[in-house]
Amino acid sequence: MEAAPYANPSTQQHFSDDSTVKEQMLLRDTLLIENLAHFKRKMMPDRVVHAHFHAANPWRLQASANFPGLNGVGKDCKVLVKNLHPLEKGIHGLIHTFFDQGTPKPVRHVNEYSGHTYKLAKEDFSFVQSKMHFISDQHIEVLTNDEIDKLADEFPENLATIPHGAIEAGNSPPWKLYLQAMSPEDAEHYRWNIFDMIKVFASRRYSLITVSKTTLNRNVNCAYPG
Repeated sequence: MEAAPYANPSTQQHFSDDSTVKEQMLLRDTLLIENLAHFKRKMMPDRVVHAHFHAANPWRLQASANFPGLNGVGKDCKVLVKNLHPLEKGIHGLIHTFFDQGTPKPVRHVNEYSGHTYKLAKEDFSFVQSKMHFISDQHIEVLTNDEIDKLADEFPENLATIPHGAIEAGNSPPWKLYLQAMSPEDAEHYRWNIFDMIKVFASRRYSLITVSKTTLNRNVNCAYPG
């Protein structure tokens, strides 16, 4: 018989014995299975837009990844962009945007950053640790408290509606993509854990390397593509 599960999505039933410290999760843990299934299927398609990706510098300066559509300067590629990820990992970036920098005007005036640190490797097994920066060509603009109150009352969906309307009108916002590269030796002895989601690389020591430009130029017409 199954015991009454503890209604907490962050807990699981485990099995272990004295011979090992490893624990195995049980398939009979229906709460866990239902939570995983619900998590996989619960989210509606996000309001995303299509973008035009234009390479500025060859990726092979930092990594050997082979992207046929992006190999070489000037190559273009169509991509799909989502601004805020509806998971816990995006909370730090969301707080950063809405705190010291103020409440942004439409997302075209917001810089975006990778919370994660990425490993870029080459064929000779050398690699660097990297952070990504999407810097808005429209520059940072924020709302005053009075503007925030007015928009909250009269136009609460402005962050979602205004970008779509601007793209429909042909006013496509671009962002430039930069990366910072840190050697494994520096990463080993850096002043904090480089994989910490709320830490950054010092820009004075690890300067921004221009990679590409991304332009949001087309709205999604079908939220449920086949």
